[in-house]
Amino acid sequence: MKRIFTGLLVFVLMIGLASCGGEKTTTNNTTNETPKSENASTKKIKGTEVETDFMTITVLDGWTKWDVTGGIQIYKGTEALQIALEGENQSEGYPKIFIEQAISAYEGEPIEEVSMWGKDFYMTRYEASGTHQTHYATMYGDEGKMLVVKANTKTRELTPDIKAMMDSVVLK
Repeated sequence: MKRIFTGLLVFVLMIGLASCGGEKTTTNNTTNETPKSENASTKKIKGTEVETDFMTITVLDGWTKWDVTGGIQIYKGTEALQIALEGENQSEGYPKIFIEQAISAYEGEPIEEVSMWGKDFYMTRYEASGTHQTHYATMYGDEGKMLVVKANTKTRELTPDIKAMMDSVVLK
């Protein structure tokens, strides 16, 4: 029950942060930032390379990075990308259950299995709070942590900016 509540709380906070406009604010808790114009796949994108405890990502110019528990959220207007490690001591089957719960709660699309960053993820899409949501989940490391990727976009498909930032991710 705690995991469901925590997941819903994180989701609500993410939507709230994504809908906030205002001044660009960047915090720097556990990340290192280096200006960068190329990502790991050598596609030319302009942005800042951000390093966390578990990954490196290029945050595109014009997007705001926000440190969140277990990872980062990157947003611009109502679009957002959040990548974070969640929980501890979770079983191998939990990412599928996590995605199935999202499907049930939001009448999401059927679960898909996709490969990304050298890992196999479970994924679904649904609409909530007026935006399209795409969620991915897989296990990460030996501590039973789940790697969760959440993208909020105006359309069902990921935007070119979000795709470019996701393509730039290199897991440690």
